[in-house]
Amino acid sequence: MKVQFFIFPTSPSSFNDDVWTSERTVSAITWSAIHPELVYVAYGPKEKNNLNEPEGIICVWNTDFKKESPEFIS
Repeated sequence: MKVQFFIFPTSPSSFNDDVWTSERTVSAITWSAIHPELVYVAYGPKEKNNLNEPEGIICVWNTDFKKESPEFIS
């Protein structure tokens, strides 16, 4: 699932990783209290879950950098 944030009215940012976030629903979103440029997004299980996939993941996205992958995956 693609998460889209509107940080500035004219500059939308979207965060998506085909390997980790595709076929997952977003279950929670929160901003870092210490580093305001970081967004934590929790994802549920994949729609077509297999035994080797985790049931859920948390991705840390950085709004300051135009990266196509999360800063950290847990």
